[in-house]
Amino acid sequence: MKTLTEQVIRMGHRTLATITGALEGNDRASERLRGIKVAMSEAGIPAANLSVLETTYGIFEGGAALDQLMEQSVPPSVVICGNDVLAVGAIAKAKERGLNVPEDLSVTGFDDIEIARISTPPLTTVHVPHRRMGREAARLLIGLVSSEPEAEQCLIETSLRMRGSLAQVQNR
Repeated sequence: MKTLTEQVIRMGHRTLATITGALEGNDRASERLRGIKVAMSEAGIPAANLSVLETTYGIFEGGAALDQLMEQSVPPSVVICGNDVLAVGAIAKAKERGLNVPEDLSVTGFDDIEIARISTPPLTTVHVPHRRMGREAARLLIGLVSSEPEAEQCLIETSLRMRGSLAQVQNR
């Protein structure tokens, strides 16, 4: 998420929002939020320029969260979603509100599931190699069951998929 946020900032966005899953007890959501905050801090963007909205997983939930964000006195120029499902919901709601994505509002996701490629516009997202993640999880579980000493974590590289939902800021 840090890499994605760095790209968002390079494209001129300074008023950011994130729609995330529940943070409490969810290390993945918490780490994604931390990545956003670190990128903002390193770029000298005040923490006050980030709106954080927690919601449950779902397309309609992503849309409802976007509604809340757009009612703020200073709405964001970009919404960084914690997963692609929330992002697709945010895009659908933005269109319903008469906003053009990405001209009026940029939206990004995380996971790179199939829906990211077929959404309109196609979703800029972070690609997670799910099959590799599954293989590594299975390997770790087998190690635990057979009492072999294994690392508790393994690092799996992600990559940014630039598509049509993120644009350079134009005098907004």
